[in-house]
Amino acid sequence: MVNNPTVHLLGVASGVGASNQGCAHGPLALQQHAEIFDNLPVHWVWENTIYPPEGQYSRLGAMEAVMDISHRLAYEVHDFITNNQKFAIIGGDQSSSIGTWSGMAHALRKQGDIGLIWVDAHLDCHTPSTTRTGNIHGMSMAHLLGYGETALCSILDAEAKLLPSNICFIGIKRFDPAEMELLEKLNIKVFFMKDVQEQGIHAVMQAAIEHVSRHTIGYGISIDMECLETKDDTSMLSAELIGIKAEAFIESLSQLYIYPKLLGVEIAEFNPSSDSDNKVKIIIRDILKMLFLGPSAKKRKAKKI
Repeated sequence: MVNNPTVHLLGVASGVGASNQGCAHGPLALQQHAEIFDNLPVHWVWENTIYPPEGQYSRLGAMEAVMDISHRLAYEVHDFITNNQKFAIIGGDQSSSIGTWSGMAHALRKQGDIGLIWVDAHLDCHTPSTTRTGNIHGMSMAHLLGYGETALCSILDAEAKLLPSNICFIGIKRFDPAEMELLEKLNIKVFFMKDVQEQGIHAVMQAAIEHVSRHTIGYGISIDMECLETKDDTSMLSAELIGIKAEAFIESLSQLYIYPKLLGVEIAEFNPSSDSDNKVKIIIRDILKMLFLGPSAKKRKAKKI
């Protein structure tokens, strides 16, 4: 008999790194609708939720709060890895990525390097000196690469958390010249949205997996929900008009399940205020189903909400 997997879910109820803090309520909205995970052969364990320190924060003024969150989150992820536990981080704004992947990189530092698939319409490769908005969620990847605020680049250890050769971006549509200059300097692999449209998300995902696993002991995936598009509307999109089709994206994730080097998952930027019909909650559930149950997840029935 095969034991049902246990997956640890940890929320980061913070939007201090973004201009619109509605995504801070995303993890709580999912916990309040935990019944959507019923009837699935997975033991879902909701761990504690991380909140930002009390105070009013705005743009670069949120730096200390993001540092605090990043440290706490990094320690949680470090524990998941060292205890060999399956996990998914449910953000908040995507500045949570700094803590998530810093914790993983530190935990596995002696074993080798990690890779990361970054699914987003944006590069998030600004630094405090290049940002136009001052929003820290637009600086996550730069700090993981070791560029930007020293304290954010040094969560748990002073080394860069990711090497440029071990990263792959998927779905990029919008970026500033300073961000692209950094990526071209570092020769980082990028599949723009036009590449996804031309090649198909399945082929792009396969290429991304091969790229990030080539020189690593394993890899993670970080998904910005705002870059996905539902079949009949674009309710998840912000300034983007065309995103990655959610159903096709979920199908493409079956490749991560069958490939044994997936180490962890992060889902961010879910704003429940724009999800009155619960479509996005269902998509998040289906993403997690595919990642932790694989193709057989399509045969499993789960409750509608």
